[in-house]
Amino acid sequence: KFNMNLTLLIFYTALALGVSFLCSILEAVVLSIPNTQVAVWQKDGNKRGDLWSKLKADDAVKPLTAILTLNTIAHTMGAAGVGSEVQNQFGNEYLTIASVILTLAVLFLSEIIPKTLGTAYWRQLSLITGVLLNWIT
Repeated sequence: KFNMNLTLLIFYTALALGVSFLCSILEAVVLSIPNTQVAVWQKDGNKRGDLWSKLKADDAVKPLTAILTLNTIAHTMGAAGVGSEVQNQFGNEYLTIASVILTLAVLFLSEIIPKTLGTAYWRQLSLITGVLLNWIT
């Protein structure tokens, strides 16, 4: 029983942080690409042009809604899964410390760091991000 619960605890934590990390990078890239760059890509015949023109239509509401919905689900399910496994494995007395640790991990590992990366490297990430967002929207 111990190993299974520890496995689930690690799984829920990694899933929440991983999905949220991805969502934060996607969000940062969407918000960092200027419309003028999309126009340049279209003019040059770059495949990013048409892709991002569709994604950024209506102020990018559709991709941002998909990203934020997925991120909210990841945070909620991750917190519920981690909390449940901590309680099962270690008891109620460790729930508070687990919540603090998870909150800090989410803040730094799946919000601040990926948003910084997405903002700094939006050009390099624009094609893969566009393809992924086109798929999930």
